[in-house]
Amino acid sequence: MDTNGYDGIAEMWVDGVRKIHYTDVDFGTASGWTYFAIGSNQRYPSNGRCMAVDFDDIAVSNTGYIGPINERELVLSGTPADQAIHLSWTVNVTLPVTSTWLINHQSQAGTSYTPIPDIISTTRAYTLTGLTNYVWYTVTLNAMLDSTPFLTDTVRVKPTDIFVYLPLALRAYGP
Repeated sequence: MDTNGYDGIAEMWVDGVRKIHYTDVDFGTASGWTYFAIGSNQRYPSNGRCMAVDFDDIAVSNTGYIGPINERELVLSGTPADQAIHLSWTVNVTLPVTSTWLINHQSQAGTSYTPIPDIISTTRAYTLTGLTNYVWYTVTLNAMLDSTPFLTDTVRVKPTDIFVYLPLALRAYGP
């Protein structure tokens, strides 16, 4: 948004594509509310009907394009195993060369386990072992730079020794 009174510009982007471009945008405050009016300062069009539009996850900037966020920067996944959790993660940003990973985990009862620090930044998998089956664990992965976290994601996983294997069924076709 450009907020120069009635000379303003407003654009709406959906999934990276500009869908709406308006000029003559009125941006201001009244009675403690911040508002913007597009195209006209009339409350109702000539037909007397008011149009309401609902939006979810709006980002507004008066300094330039913010753009949509297409991917989370860090995505942590956990797979249950017998007394273990197999962790894997994807990173959708470039990490500083000196960054490391820190893994923290705790049981549903609140028992915290010793943090696992200083995992080299190129690592994308780790297995937590010595866990109790059928107990939920909350696992948090942090990307660390000089002892400061800058990316984080959390999963909740329950180790188990019960796994279902479905047999492969082959069917012959023909007479």
